[in-house]
Amino acid sequence: DHIENLKRHKERTKLIHQKQRGADGSNPELPDGILDIKNVIETAEGFGIDEFIVEQEGYPSGDSMESARIDIDYLNKLF
Repeated sequence: DHIENLKRHKERTKLIHQKQRGADGSNPELPDGILDIKNVIETAEGFGIDEFIVEQEGYPSGDSMESARIDIDYLNKLF
């Protein structure tokens, strides 16, 4: 459980390296996976963490820049 792990190590965590996970173990764009990205960010912000890195290993859209745009648009809609 990534939220419980974050809570357990909140004093040692200075930034969050975030990526999404598909039900099949793939690396989809942020809006298309099983992890609750909003909850991770809100939990981290509650501990004073304000730096986040998004990693996109695969490019389901077929293009790295398009995957980046999808991720950015998703994050902008969350907050």
